[in-house]
Amino acid sequence: MQRSFWVAAALSLLAACGTEPPITDCSPAAGIEPICGLKNPEDLALAPGRQWLIASQYVGSEPNADHGSLIAIQRPDGPAVQLFPPTGRSDWLKRVRPQWGSPECSGPPLRAFAPHGLDLRISSGDTALMLVVNHGGREAVEIFELAVPAVRPPSLHWRGCVPLPPGTLGNDVALLPDGGFVLTHMYEPGGPRQTYWNLLKGFLGADTGYVLEWKPERGWRKVPGTDESFPNGIVASPDGKYIWFASWLGNRLVRVPLDGSEEPIHVDVPHPDNLTWADDGRILVASHNFSISDAIACGEVEQGTCGAPFSIIAIDPETLERETLVDQRGAPMGAGTVGLQVDWDLYIGSFTGDRIGLVRDVFTVSASP
Repeated sequence: MQRSFWVAAALSLLAACGTEPPITDCSPAAGIEPICGLKNPEDLALAPGRQWLIASQYVGSEPNADHGSLIAIQRPDGPAVQLFPPTGRSDWLKRVRPQWGSPECSGPPLRAFAPHGLDLRISSGDTALMLVVNHGGREAVEIFELAVPAVRPPSLHWRGCVPLPPGTLGNDVALLPDGGFVLTHMYEPGGPRQTYWNLLKGFLGADTGYVLEWKPERGWRKVPGTDESFPNGIVASPDGKYIWFASWLGNRLVRVPLDGSEEPIHVDVPHPDNLTWADDGRILVASHNFSISDAIACGEVEQGTCGAPFSIIAIDPETLERETLVDQRGAPMGAGTVGLQVDWDLYIGSFTGDRIGLVRDVFTVSASP
């Protein structure tokens, strides 16, 4: 059957509209305190000092997406400051030191910036190495140094990049202890039609992407045993021997050793998105309980947010036992993409809308002093 037929069928399938109106009220509900005034805070990380959250403000994953940003949100509920692209300073380019990453990197992202997944690792008491998947102007992992002074907001300094291999589209990234990182490649890029075609293939059970590993001494390689449908969030074990990643249309998490010495382990989870480590060693998974038409309707919200249902699930990586921490639909927020533990509380990001959510006293184990 001709490809054009399948593309048309996918367009018809995905054009369905959601029926629930946007949520514009910023009042607490269902045990969630919304923190508003943001723009699509898709992924979250905790800065050194534990007083600031870092968020990627998502504007899409199509090539040449633009006008995204990285922000810092002061705990517990604001304010937010923009970290990158820099604002209010014209001399930032003179202070750039492209010292890390690939020699093939052409310089900082000047004309376009569209962040997606991110990861950071504290390198000293008040600084961290941070990696961000960028779709703006190029497909690359941008490398930053995050500094968190004691009495001022954080600052972010671009330090280099690693361009992705041709024909790949990144989603999330995870640092490895040896100086490398792993990245989920979702599907072949090529504009909206190609995206719909990949969605259709995924719904029909086909693999669309895989995991890539990058190391400074050898560059990119495909990780064996990682072919899946719409690979999404990813984390690495503390020793770097294993990775866990989300197969969004495969409806499962996948664990594989980086050296390929073991068969993959699969854990069923409905439409898993981003992953983070909880302080007790469990993996926190944002799980989508909504349809693709709901997701498209959420992406069209211009004010407020949508109420598409989601869950935040904690999974023990050894026993595979699971606990549902949040099961949410409607106000004050929907379409959760990440759950991040900070002390005893849970922060929730979203790929759409103007807010993150705060759920207090979720955890009984905390790494805070």
